[in-house]
Amino acid sequence: MAGVNLNEESARILATNSELVGTQIRSCKDEAFLHPGLLHRRILETAKKFGVTEVPMEAVTFISHATQSRLRTVVEKVSIIAQHRLDSCKDDECYEQSADVRSQLRFFEQLERIEKQRKDEQEREILLKAAKMN
Repeated sequence: MAGVNLNEESARILATNSELVGTQIRSCKDEAFLHPGLLHRRILETAKKFGVTEVPMEAVTFISHATQSRLRTVVEKVSIIAQHRLDSCKDDECYEQSADVRSQLRFFEQLERIEKQRKDEQEREILLKAAKMN
């Protein structure tokens, strides 16, 4: 096929792959997020309560990476929530204001003021009538 010998190509691929078998390739140094010594001690303290006497360092590293991943997820979610709180939907044409709480509160405050004035006037009239009778 197009001048390619499939047997040679297969042999070359197998030879290349056999050199890579058993080797690990890492793009960066595997650094723990939390201090390994302190974390190992805390894990051992907790594990002793359940009868576990030995915890391998691989488990400590795994827990450290899991903690880092979880913390990253939480911080990302908090960041998204903070961004949503800053976004204003008042100017967006897709949204329609259904209630204006501030104007409703002002209306109720005005009602309270009018009611208070009415009661004050009634009280004043009662006092004037009482003063005229005496």
